[in-house]
Order: sequence, then structure tokens, then C-alpha cells
Amino acid sequence: MKSGILYGMCWEYPHIFTALVNEHDRVLTVCPAGDITLSVLTKKPAYVVALDTNSDQVELTRARVWAYKQLNYQDCHRFIGSFGSNLNRAELVQGLIPTMNAEMKHWLLANKLDKKPMIQSGKFETYLRFFARFIFPIAASTATIDAFLKCKTLNEQKQIYTD
Repeated sequence: MKSGILYGMCWEYPHIFTALVNEHDRVLTVCPAGDITLSVLTKKPAYVVALDTNSDQVELTRARVWAYKQLNYQDCHRFIGSFGSNLNRAELVQGLIPTMNAEMKHWLLANKLDKKPMIQSGKFETYLRFFARFIFPIAASTATIDAFLKCKTLNEQKQIYTD
């Protein structure tokens, strides 16, 4: 069995997966980060079984489910990392730890999720940050990146590539 969080977020085409599910279906999903598994729940299946060869990915999903059930909207999103500042993350998590079971608390701290948001915790996200910081600037200047981000249309973006 693999270990270590590979993906902190894996939100690939949820509309395709949810379109395949009907109310009262029995559903089996792969659980890379829980995004697809949790989106399937919106269709009210009879039950959902999520599995993965990496136990840390399943634990990540369990932690997200815990957050959705236990936390208010703002704290849930801060805990997961979907929005809000990373400031005071350790303080937020330390305040939540007493409400967690021992297994989840141990897993959370072992994976340093008191210091980094869940959606930024995977190896894939680490590679993307490295690429964005060190490799991408070699291929495109800061001015080019800024100009691309300011584009309002696809044609404006295409123009940057043709210049």
C-alpha cells in the first residue's frame, strides 16, 4: 500500500461522474482526494464506497468529511484551505484537535496539516509550486505572465503566443 498524500485536491470532471449516478444507486469510487466521492453524494445514492491503494488519500477524505460535519462554513474552508489566509492555521487546528478522535489527530499532525492546508498538501501540489516558482519563469517573463492573466478573451491570450 502506498503512503504519503499524493493529491490534496483532485477535482476532475465531477459533472461526468455525478451524471452517471442516480438516487439510491450503490456507488464505488476511487478516492484520490475525496472530491469526486463527495460530489457523488449530492445525488443521494444508497451508499458510496471509496477506496484507494494509498491509505493517506482515504484518511484525507475522512478528514474532509469530518470538517464538513463538524465545522462552520468559514472554519471548514479555512481548515481545508479552499479560501482564507493561512495565518493562524496552527491556532485554528490546535483548537480543533480536542474534537478529533486520536487516529485522525495523529494522522493530521503526522502529515503536517496543522501547518499547511489540505488542498496544498500533496506531492503533486508541491511539484506545481516548484514548477511555478522555478521552471515557468524561464519559459515566460513576469510581464508576459501578467499580460496573459489580464486578458479578457481567448483571442487576447492567443495574441500573446503569436507575438
